[in-house]
Amino acid sequence: MSEDSSAWAAPEEPPAQNTASSDIAAALSLARDAQKKWRRYTVSQRVEALRRFWRKLQEERGALIAVIHAETGKPPAEIESMELDAALLILKYFTRNAHRLLQDRATPRPWVLINKRSYVRYVPRGVAGIVTPWNLPFLIPFGDAIPALLAGNAVLLKPSEWTPRTALLRTTKYRLPCSQRRCWGGSVNHLRKSQEASSCSGVAAHTEMLEP
Repeated sequence: MSEDSSAWAAPEEPPAQNTASSDIAAALSLARDAQKKWRRYTVSQRVEALRRFWRKLQEERGALIAVIHAETGKPPAEIESMELDAALLILKYFTRNAHRLLQDRATPRPWVLINKRSYVRYVPRGVAGIVTPWNLPFLIPFGDAIPALLAGNAVLLKPSEWTPRTALLRTTKYRLPCSQRRCWGGSVNHLRKSQEASSCSGVAAHTEMLEP
């Protein structure tokens, strides 16, 4: 990468446009439809899909770094280490441990139920809403989306209004290679909003989980 980070200038106004309530509803509908298919995938299939997505992303790593640099002004070396390399560590941990983390867990039971079995079973919740800041526009949404997706949920992403292009690149150019390449476009949807509080409220009101 050869960008001169000293030449970067912060925009005076957020580059994102308002997202209408109807668009939020449409994005949520896509996420719910995709989640119905995605939850039927086995844990092994989800793991492999996310690993394929990462390999595809690495084919144009330079383009992703350029977009993050343009939006945040971070030096490319910092983006490499603090965003992409850190994201890979998260991906490796959760994909390597997904089966262990999601398996049934035996729980204690009173003696009167000695002939019964008691356990905790993890099931998908539905759509997880992720609201993220501008300073780590790739790492935070990626890191939060990975465990949610591995657990069989869909993700509705509301990126910062200052860094929408990073989210757009991730959700339009690169797609999870499953269900005829529809899973990433529907299971991880993005919202653009310059009114932060209004957008957060819209995501929170219509998702089963919210990760601020």
